[in-house]
Amino acid sequence: MSVIISAALEEIFRNELKVRTEGLTRSSRLINDVGFDSVKFARGMVAIADRLDVYLDEEDLLDCDTFGDLEDLIASKSDQVPQGAGVGMEMC
Repeated sequence: MSVIISAALEEIFRNELKVRTEGLTRSSRLINDVGFDSVKFARGMVAIADRLDVYLDEEDLLDCDTFGDLEDLIASKSDQVPQGAGVGMEMC
């Protein structure tokens, strides 16, 4: 899995969604372990589009049970995430 995608997602979770990322693994369940709800899913879709230029819809997210599922989905939808995309950048 792309380290860039993983790092960008962790940053989105931490900074945009205010989710604790300590102990986050590919097998962490988005709802039960991470605490996602419908608002976090919606905000996450927007943040992913803004930071990674990958557009997800609700149906895509319904198929994501774990952090790893989300990473894989983003990787499959992106032709190539530019080196360093979104990592270390602050959102306005």
